[in-house]
Amino acid sequence: MVAEYKRCTVDRMAGKAQISYDNARYALTRSKWPSLNQLNDVRLDRICAHRATAPKKENCANVFDDTNNPKRYARKTEGVAYQHCGVTGDVEKCLTTVFATYSAPDKHFPIYAQTYRVADDFPLGEADPNFRSKIDIVINFVHRLARDPRFPTTDVVDCWYMSAKLISLEEALGRT
Repeated sequence: MVAEYKRCTVDRMAGKAQISYDNARYALTRSKWPSLNQLNDVRLDRICAHRATAPKKENCANVFDDTNNPKRYARKTEGVAYQHCGVTGDVEKCLTTVFATYSAPDKHFPIYAQTYRVADDFPLGEADPNFRSKIDIVINFVHRLARDPRFPTTDVVDCWYMSAKLISLEEALGRT
């Protein structure tokens, strides 16, 4: 429903769903939603249940990479920080998201996504137990994919992610 509009608003969504604006706003802002992981699991279950969208295991791979979006005017957006922005080639305020994406010649879709937060966002910097480097995020994705038989065991990473830690994990899990 959301994808049908270039600029989606609560008012348009309410009209499409044939509910009042107040009910739509409540559903989006005040109601209790499952965790993002639970919502993602339901999304993946639906994708994998349909023949046209279900992942295959041959001639395909899981691709790990990140993307940056400049956010020059963001003041309170979580995850926005001064960092190298690949889109512009400069250090500027941007939001970085790390993705695990299923890729085959005839289809591709995101499997997992997580916002990367720079070490300066944490009280103890890189020593903070809640800090995760981009490689740590990818390692978490690999562990999750290793437990999910629906996805291929072939993983492709940008050369930036190549680390002894990730290579050892791939070998230990029997992935390529």
